[in-house]
This record gives sequence, structure tokens and C-alpha cells, in this order.
Amino acid sequence: MISRQLEASVVLAGRREIRQAWYYRFMTRSLTAFLAVVASLLSLGATAQPRLDTLQALLATENQLAVEAQERYRSERSQQAEALTFAQTALEELDAALAEETTTPLAELERLRISADAASVAAEYASQQAREARQDLFGRRRRIDALERQIGAILRGGDPNDPITGRWRVSLGSPVVEAIFELQLNGTLVAGTFRIAEGPSGSLRGTYAGGQLNLERVDDEGGIAGTYLGTVDPRSGRASGLWTPNDLSAGGPGMTGWSAERMVPDSAVGATRGERPGDRDLSRLGAESQRRRQEAG
Repeated sequence: MISRQLEASVVLAGRREIRQAWYYRFMTRSLTAFLAVVASLLSLGATAQPRLDTLQALLATENQLAVEAQERYRSERSQQAEALTFAQTALEELDAALAEETTTPLAELERLRISADAASVAAEYASQQAREARQDLFGRRRRIDALERQIGAILRGGDPNDPITGRWRVSLGSPVVEAIFELQLNGTLVAGTFRIAEGPSGSLRGTYAGGQLNLERVDDEGGIAGTYLGTVDPRSGRASGLWTPNDLSAGGPGMTGWSAERMVPDSAVGATRGERPGDRDLSRLGAESQRRRQEAG
């Protein structure tokens, strides 16, 4: 029994060193290959939309793999905790036997020593497995971060420091009313235009600071209509908040929620000559709004 435990300890120690060397070699090659793929995608001369679709598909895959990596890490950490507890117990039993005033038989001491050594090796092996799982999870998170930054750069038109400038698809209220915002950020000042599907159009003005967006809507006919207050997530290119109409006594809808998603610029996907920015988007949104009203009726 003792010889088998000792043999198992030696085998586990050898496997640990082999697995560690293999793991670091694999992770280095994997990360290098991933960066090469991303670099080749970004250097393509094709339009940004296929590149965006490809990056978003890679991101979806990495997110799924990250979920699996998280599960593996949780499992390895549980086994590590169990192995460490067993090793601590074995060492305490050995320490107690060695500290006894009465003489403990040498055979019993040898058994306790071998058991403690084997438990320590097993705990070290479990700890290495947990470290590998943790490193794999961190690698997934880094790749997700790189992909999200690349996608965000495309959605922002290439400027990583400007989360506002560009075209936004906006959904307001229930039933949902769709709109297109064209925004421009200058320092903390925001200016732009809006067009609501089968509704008014006009200008937008306001501020953006610390992730908070404050936009006042001025209709071409009717003047100041209300205010959009919300938060912006630069990484995902999304925003959400509350719309407060200027005149609550006019009989229209009161304060309601709104959400927005940043869209790929026409310059990236190739607009048809003669189109105004967002024409195709607004036409599609108008058809969607009409369909929703018909379904609601």
C-alpha cells in the first residue's frame, strides 16, 4: 500500500511538470495565432461590415468558451480546496504523532509520512490545475476585451476616445417608436439631428461627460420637445435612459424609457450615391413601426 502511494506521488509530480510545460507552450501558440487572425482581419481591404460581422462572430465564440472556462475554473478550484484540506489534515496527523511523548511505532510514522507526502503532491497538482484553468479564463477574457475594443473602434468610426459621434438607432416608449440620431461630440458638447419614423425631425443639443448623456430635442415644428437623459456604454456601443417631454399637459405620453444602439457608419458599409445618411435605416424603421402598430391594433 505504501509503495503504491509513493509511486503515485512520483507519477503525479512528473505529470505536473509535463503538463505545465505543455500548457505554457500551447497558450503561447494559441495567443499568437489568435492575434495573427485578428491582425489579418483588420488589414483586409474589404468593407467594414464583413469585418464587423466576422469580429462579432469571433466574440460570440469567445464568450461561449469563456463560460466553459469559468465552469472548469470553478470545478478545479473546488478540487484544489478539497485536496488542500486533505493535505493539511494529513500533515497535522503526522505532526501530532511526531510530537507525542510516548513513542509512536516507526511503521506508523512511516505510514503517516508517506500519506502526508502523497497528499501534499496531490494538493500541489490540484493547485497547478487550478492555475491553468485560471490562466485559460484570463486568456479568454483578454481576447474578449481585444475583440470588443476592435468592434467598438469600428462602431465609433475609428476613434477610440469618442463614444458618441456617429449614427444611433433609438427605440422609445411602448409601443416602440423608432428613430435615427446623428450625433457629433466636441469636447463635452453634443450636437446633431434626429428623424423619427413617420414622425417629426429636428436637432439635438446637449452634453456628454462621465458616461452620462443629456440631450435636448428641438423639433423643426414645435420647438423644444423634451430631454433624453441616459448612460452610455462605450464598449458595447449602447445607451439607455429616460425621455421627459417638455409639455406634460399636452396630452401626449409622459416620461418613458429609451434605448439606443450605435450603428456602422455609411462610409464603412458603402452608401448609395445621393442618399442622405440614415435614409435606408429610417425607411426600414418606418416599416417596422407600421408593422408593430398594425399588430397592436
